[in-house]
Amino acid sequence: MNKKELNNLIKRYKNDMSCGDLRHIDDLIAALVIDDLTYLNDSILVQYGISNISLGLLLGVKEDKKYKVPSKDEVRTLKNKYERNIKLKLYNYTKQEDVAANTWIDMMLTTGMISENEKIIPSEYVLGNYVKDYQLSQLLPIEHKKSTGTSKEYIISGKGYSIQDSVNKILDLKKK
Repeated sequence: MNKKELNNLIKRYKNDMSCGDLRHIDDLIAALVIDDLTYLNDSILVQYGISNISLGLLLGVKEDKKYKVPSKDEVRTLKNKYERNIKLKLYNYTKQEDVAANTWIDMMLTTGMISENEKIIPSEYVLGNYVKDYQLSQLLPIEHKKSTGTSKEYIISGKGYSIQDSVNKILDLKKK
């Protein structure tokens, strides 16, 4: 994951939104969540894949269970707590998933996608559905799981490869 390019995209999306261009709201949410998930390393993205990471997974809420959206004050309090723990390097007390889930909820509240105290099903909010910009998608790892049911994964960085090159590379790896 190229953090510099991700941060540049985040700045661009925020600038677009401040100018009234709302085309990249979903991309901004995805980029901020990905930034939080990859703060220490990108193992969560590699382990689950962008299309399998849902708000429910980050919150630890089981499928089809409802979740009551906290108030903006509660979200802000948690955000301040996480930022304080990160500044003090208390990584053991702050999980990447918690910070990312809080950012996701905060952004959805800010943009009006959800409202305070609303009951939602968090497993319906999938991170891969928020990635719409081609440049953002190119920063993410392309993955392919073997269909034989084994847990072996082939991961090729999307950076520097065309989609066809990546597909060819995956097919070559599967043959081996």
